[in-house]
Amino acid sequence: MNTVSKLYLHTAVALFAVATASAQVTAVNHGDHEWSGAEWTAGVPVAGGTAFLNDNTSINISDGTAATAQGIRIGNVTSSVAMLSLLEGSIVAHYIVVGNSVTSNGSYYQDGGALTINDSQNIDFMLGSNEGASTSPCVANATFSGGSASLADIVFNLSPNRSLSFTVDGSRSHISAKSLVAMPQAPTCKPATLDFKFDRRGVSTLKLSSFAQIGAGDRIKLKIDGSDYMGNQDRFILIETPSLEGGFVDIELVGFNGGASVYAEDNNIVLVIK
Repeated sequence: MNTVSKLYLHTAVALFAVATASAQVTAVNHGDHEWSGAEWTAGVPVAGGTAFLNDNTSINISDGTAATAQGIRIGNVTSSVAMLSLLEGSIVAHYIVVGNSVTSNGSYYQDGGALTINDSQNIDFMLGSNEGASTSPCVANATFSGGSASLADIVFNLSPNRSLSFTVDGSRSHISAKSLVAMPQAPTCKPATLDFKFDRRGVSTLKLSSFAQIGAGDRIKLKIDGSDYMGNQDRFILIETPSLEGGFVDIELVGFNGGASVYAEDNNIVLVIK
């Protein structure tokens, strides 16, 4: 075999290997696991593969693992609850769907490490399925208590029976995204909840580089809990964005003994403690 033929064969084999890796679909079907040691049906996810968290599955990244995948779909079986937790380490993916099927339950929790969603055309960081309206009650939520999260587009897929929440818990997170949108999957839908929970120092800002479309008072509820706040700062930017469209269904303020108010300033959503 001449040098050119050898080179061609090596290239073809390499391309086949990449194609095979890119097509990987693997799942965890039960139990509590570390990402690197989970009972994946087709091996630990690769950069071009899709990972499913099915059934009553809880996956943690707390050992410093650098997890990669094309996409991660959390919760794929009706009535089951699947959860992905990032505590130490990193996740890099093109998308995450929390609550993947129309009636499944999913949860994402982050208290450390780094999450990076690489901006894609259709799906980035999504709460609830975009494949239609739920036919029975289900829940999809995401909570950020620490670490850094770069989320590209945040999408709420609203449905009549689907409870969606995105929680900024405390002041230790760095959360950024390109946009925030709420997409109804039926003519009448249950609003999502955008929740800011103060710790004793305050609360982190959700930073959007492009826009926030919160609906015409029918898609997103804003909830702010200051029960644990012990500082003396009286002004917080909750959402920083160059473009704000629409209004909240409701604004609920809890735990501010002297009162507080929320208003839009230069498209930002600002809280002032009285």
